[in-house]
Amino acid sequence: MTLDAGYNPKVTGVEVAGRLEMFLLDAAVSGFSGVALAAVAGDIVLHGAYGVADRQRLLPVTTATLFDTGSVCKLFTAAAILKLQEGGSLSVGDNISNFIEGVPEDKTAITIHHLLTHTSGMHLYSGDDDELIARDDMVRRVMATGLQWPPGEKYRYSNPGYGLLGVILENITGQRYESYLQEHFFGPAGMTRTGYIIPNWDRERATRGYEDDEDQGNPLDVQWLPDGPGWNIRANGGMLSTAEDLLQVAPRLVWRPPSV
Repeated sequence: MTLDAGYNPKVTGVEVAGRLEMFLLDAAVSGFSGVALAAVAGDIVLHGAYGVADRQRLLPVTTATLFDTGSVCKLFTAAAILKLQEGGSLSVGDNISNFIEGVPEDKTAITIHHLLTHTSGMHLYSGDDDELIARDDMVRRVMATGLQWPPGEKYRYSNPGYGLLGVILENITGQRYESYLQEHFFGPAGMTRTGYIIPNWDRERATRGYEDDEDQGNPLDVQWLPDGPGWNIRANGGMLSTAEDLLQVAPRLVWRPPSV
């Protein structure tokens, strides 16, 4: 996160960082593991690692530890679609049938805007995240699944919607989803530790995931297709990164201290 210390001249970024550090150290004692990064006007005031990345081997989290960023990936997909709009390759008001073949009648009214805003009427999931499903097979599955309601009628979070945005990106550009992001976003921003497979990861740098006390494993141990994860999660999740890399594209958040 970035902090706007100018909101309250009595509270400096260093003081905020100190408070966060104390909180996170206490949280680590209670089992929290993770990396925290805070910056004021682009200057990092806190970049700390807490807890362990592997409970069995007691390996500590470091500031270079890789994490699965989950649905943060959707922000990259949305940014890529908007870049294509800026370049005149599409409009968010276009129907998805302009860019994807075989769209059935019940889905011909779906627009790119519906996909971006989770208002297409599609379901939450198209299958298990670790399923090795190819792109075109995912598209056929989604197109064969009925909508929950007509496009634009209601909001419902949808991973398949963002998967279709990734397909649209590839169909327009002729590039692989990750390659496009690396060329137009990650590379120019100096983000060398963000992606699916292009960074050629060292698996020892990735933290293991835990749900309560259950070990969910190292994200780099999951079997993927040759060019990345299966398309149930491609373009909507599963991308690895570090806190420092994400700072390069983090939205500016205004930190407002609580009133005394």
